[in-house]
Amino acid sequence: MLRAHVWHPGHGTSEDIHNHRSPLASYVVRGALGMELYEPVDPGAGEGVAAAWYRESLTGDEGDWLLEPSGDARLRLVQSARYTAGSGYALPPHVLHRAWCDAERPTVTLFLETGAGRAVAKKRLDVDDYLAELAALADLLAEDPAD
Repeated sequence: MLRAHVWHPGHGTSEDIHNHRSPLASYVVRGALGMELYEPVDPGAGEGVAAAWYRESLTGDEGDWLLEPSGDARLRLVQSARYTAGSGYALPPHVLHRAWCDAERPTVTLFLETGAGRAVAKKRLDVDDYLAELAALADLLAEDPAD
């Protein structure tokens, strides 16, 4: 599945640390994306950042996500990177990471899920909403990135 992501600048806009079910590849079309990778460490060691583990499952006919707390964790930062327009990266499944817009203007990435994970239907937009989102993306990409 290929998707366009629009990342908006500003304080507090980074994702929570998370992982994915399947491999992914991402390409920065415009702007810049900051990325941190983490690994778990012994919770009793006192190092790293405090976190909580969640167990993920699906529920209901719609395949809604259900996240249930499953204990405390500590995570250590192992890599920090900045990806600018024209660069890309790939992540295997289960790599703990977080990303954010690292530019003054919105950043646009193409996000490709490259492997078979646990497939869940995405909420589909109706035709008018889909066309409006594509038009907004086209307008954003047509802007001068130096503005």
